[in-house]
Amino acid sequence: MPKATKSPSRPTAKPKTKASSPKAGKLLPSPKKGKAVVKKKKAIKTDDAALALADVLDKVSMFSEVAQAEAPLAPDVTGMIKLRYNHYLEEMEVTHKEGGSGAVAAADVVELLSLDYAFNGSFVVHLNKMQSKMRAKRLWKNKDDDNIPGVEIGKEYWVDVDEDVVAEAAIERKTYNPDKVEEKPREEGCSCLFGNPCADKYVCADWNNRFEVATKNGWKGHS
Repeated sequence: MPKATKSPSRPTAKPKTKASSPKAGKLLPSPKKGKAVVKKKKAIKTDDAALALADVLDKVSMFSEVAQAEAPLAPDVTGMIKLRYNHYLEEMEVTHKEGGSGAVAAADVVELLSLDYAFNGSFVVHLNKMQSKMRAKRLWKNKDDDNIPGVEIGKEYWVDVDEDVVAEAAIERKTYNPDKVEEKPREEGCSCLFGNPCADKYVCADWNNRFEVATKNGWKGHS
């Protein structure tokens, strides 16, 4: 019998492997990390915008300062104000910037109206926009110097005086009595100091303010 021949064995097929993805082996960013990157970029943009705005504001401020420095100053103007005290009316010269206000020295007001003859001690002078002594309408004398600020050319002001109460209380007041016979004849002089306004300006110590001085010394006015 013929010998059986073995059929040639077929090579075993190797299992097919899937082609590797070109992106295989690369790690994709996590969603959380991606959001953090976006926030960081937004923060950088915000900081850049803030810096740009700050730079613009600095330039605007610089240009404003330069404009103010180059702006012409208002010219000085000189004129008169009116000062009233009781029935007295005087004028005083004032200088200040055009469209603004100026100041007067309280000592000049005292000298102009001879207030130191009528008041004693450390009295203080103010000005008032109204005749009544309304404190809300006062132009107050500065505490640090002798000036009364806020006056304007062409305006009229009333003089307010804050008396030195202690000094005034220490003054002995004498009332003039024309019926009283003096023991010894009084030498000719200023009768305002005795409560009677002088009739002769050549013997009066303060002719312009004789009524005020006489009132301070007891004069009650014309009856």
